[in-house]
Parts: sequence; C-alpha cells; structure tokens
Amino acid sequence: MTISATDRAVLGTWEDREEDFAAAQYSGKFRDAPEIVIGEETGLVLSAVHGVKHKRRGVVKEEDEGTGGLCSALGYVLGLTTAIVHNGELANDANSDPDHPIKTDLANLSLPANGGVLVDLHGMSVRRKKSGQWSEHGQDIVIGLGKDLGNSRAVGELLRDAFIEQGLVVDFGGDITTWRAQGTGTMTMWAQNRGCSAVQIEILDRFRQEKSDHQEKIRLVHSLINGLRAVRKMSC
Repeated sequence: MTISATDRAVLGTWEDREEDFAAAQYSGKFRDAPEIVIGEETGLVLSAVHGVKHKRRGVVKEEDEGTGGLCSALGYVLGLTTAIVHNGELANDANSDPDHPIKTDLANLSLPANGGVLVDLHGMSVRRKKSGQWSEHGQDIVIGLGKDLGNSRAVGELLRDAFIEQGLVVDFGGDITTWRAQGTGTMTMWAQNRGCSAVQIEILDRFRQEKSDHQEKIRLVHSLINGLRAVRKMSC
C-alpha cells in the first residue's frame, strides 16, 4: 500500500484531535466547537455519537476510543459534514434515543441533505456476548445496514470493498456479530426513516486506540478514505 498525502493528513489530524478527547478523560465537556460541523459536502454526513462517555438506560458507558477524533479528522480533510456528540452525559444514548438532541439538530438543518447518506462510526471489542456467553467474533469491521432502505446496501458494499482491499475482515450486514443497527433508535434507522441511506460501521479496538499499531491505523484510514470517496461519488 502506498501511503498518500491524504492518508497522512487524516492520521495526523486524528491523533491531534483525539488528544483533546483523551485529555478530558473522554467526558467531552472540554469541547467548545459545535457538535455539527457543516463541510462543503452536506449530502454525506459522518457521525460519531459514542466518542465520549455516554448514558444508556441511566448507566454511564465507556467511550468508543478513537471514533470522535477519527470522525472529525475525516470530515476536516475530506470536506464532509460531521456530527459528533461532545457531552454524552447530558442526554441519553444517541444511538438508542429517537429524540436525542443531535438528531433534532440534524433534522432542523435538513442533514444529510437531499436524501443523502449517513455513515455512523462506532467501536467494538474483540469479544461479543451472545446467548449469555462471551466469545471472540473474529471480525475487524462490522457494517450494519439497518433495515436496508434506500441505497444503504450499495453504500455498505463500497465501504466493505475498501476494507477488504486492505485485508480487513468484514462482517457485512452483521450476521456474524448480530450488530445490524436495526434498533429503532439507532442513528442508522433514524436516517433511513427520514429517506436517507445509512450504515453503521463498528471498528475493532486494535485499529483505533492510542496504543494501536501505526500501520493498523494507516490501513483503517486508507480504507475509510477510499470507501468514503466512492460513496461520495455515488451519492452526488
């Protein structure tokens, strides 16, 4: 793989912005920047709603380390619109609450624009609890399609192909892990129900944490850049 200037720009920006999240112990309360940053492209929106600690059913859950800074970096370098929850303790989980403020704000701004695309970034660990038992799922990436409305499958396929090109193992549709993004309050379902195409991307922790191997981060960044460029071309 040839590392491009864009790869380096995203990786450097990601590491810089993730330092801010880490310095605040992922509380998000340090962030003065708006949660929604409108880029030159409004038809393709990236979101990261678990980049900081957040509440789910009244219990504070740990952050998906790396996803907030990664989302911000991709948006900044590629000119995409981003939606990043900065203080997850102020409201319920944005990926389960259908009335979460970030969804209201996106709707008020008509984003994604013109029935566009939402790509929602999340993080996962190496193990999955299924039928009451913990076991390793063996996946690097999970792409949840929600109810597979609009062009969601085509969007997912473009991203899947970009990951596979870099040798990442992809659970397409979530059949292996059961992470399908089909909960009524997921960002994916919310966007699809508004007439947009949407997918949820779960990223294994070894590709996105501060301690992650530099080459693994580059593989992830390279895949996302290529996949998002393909999605952008398709959706425009």
